[in-house]
Amino acid sequence: MKMGNCYFDVSARELRETMPDGIRVVKVGPPFDMVFWGIKCLRPIRRLTAHFNLREYFKRDETELHKALQSDLVRRACQVFDCSPIVEAKALAAAQLLTELDPHWAVHVARFPPALHASILYLADRVPCYRQLVHRCPGLAVDVLRNAVTVCGKQLASADDYLHVFLEGGIKDVAARLDWPTGTMGILKRLWVPAASFKGIDALKKRLSSNDPAGRRARRLLPHCKQITFDAIRVISDPVSFDRVQNSFLIDLCSSAPAGYDAGTGEWKLLSLLLKVGARSPHLRVPSICTTEQLKRLFQRYFAGLSWRTANAIIELKFPRPPFLPDDSCFQFVEGPFEALAEAVEMGPNCLAEMIPEVARGELYILRVLPDSKRRIERASLVICPRATTGGRSVWGFDDARTKHNGPIGESTARAINAFLCRVQAGVSEADLFHKLPT
Repeated sequence: MKMGNCYFDVSARELRETMPDGIRVVKVGPPFDMVFWGIKCLRPIRRLTAHFNLREYFKRDETELHKALQSDLVRRACQVFDCSPIVEAKALAAAQLLTELDPHWAVHVARFPPALHASILYLADRVPCYRQLVHRCPGLAVDVLRNAVTVCGKQLASADDYLHVFLEGGIKDVAARLDWPTGTMGILKRLWVPAASFKGIDALKKRLSSNDPAGRRARRLLPHCKQITFDAIRVISDPVSFDRVQNSFLIDLCSSAPAGYDAGTGEWKLLSLLLKVGARSPHLRVPSICTTEQLKRLFQRYFAGLSWRTANAIIELKFPRPPFLPDDSCFQFVEGPFEALAEAVEMGPNCLAEMIPEVARGELYILRVLPDSKRRIERASLVICPRATTGGRSVWGFDDARTKHNGPIGESTARAINAFLCRVQAGVSEADLFHKLPT
């Protein structure tokens, strides 16, 4: 039985002699998939795969990485098989490798996306020149790994033999074999390591390889970016967003590294949501963005303090039918979230965006109040809510109304609103609407 970093197998006879009961790890293969064998049936049971997210272990204690990794695998095995398996430290290829490596190397690998940790460790242990590539150009190392997965499969069978030949020569030779355009190695070295996923590498290569204006612009612009984050990759990969931002925005976006292991700083989420809203409503068109601060101000203007997650959720809501039909063109129901946002932007700052969930539940309604020809009615936003009359009847009464910049409405506008609500709801008096007219 060969221990350490290679496969090892135990025959059924040896297994019975050494382990008469319980479950034992008898095979560890790339990238560290663990195969458990039941003693009674002697058939492989592929239920437990070790997920090597180094970041989780560094949260505990870097000096006890090996010990934490081993105990975590034992705990998982107990949960799956309801037993106490024997898991020897030397039988765990990943744990063994990490004990032999410099801690700084493990910290460097932990900066990559967690899904790549096991595969990078596996190749780095078997192919010394790949380990050097991981340090010198992490972005290219990920593309080499992706190529190895394509050629050798996810289990990386025979990948070490393949890469010994593939990695011959310098970095430029390797980049040329992977079809990176000439002169883009400087860009690839600027890639923020946590953003070096298969998806990110593929999107970056596709944009840099294109000969259209966007591709030429990206090749000119990215060498000036300090850290190419995943947000930047998403922006340059999307034709609409790349066309809507200035070069100064990308340089500003990449001027500082994200915190910790974050792949980006979140600007892509803000920009993509604004563009999505702008495409659905002509009143919410996004202007050319020059800086990240301008982007944040515009997002706050459109969504009035809402978080990205909340804003992304409310635009998909549906508004119920209006409770009555207006009899005056000066009063128009806002019929959807995009109209509500457009009303909030035109009349803001106000809290109309925050009311969208309540409108979707039928608890409130928003009306657009337009000026009349005689100027007795001001431009305003009206919110109505259910009211109980003295006779026990439920009606839609006045909740709030504001002019531009959240200003109060005048007396003539308030009287017009009350009269309107009385007309469209027969038998309702102004007293039932629970609105005190301004004096």
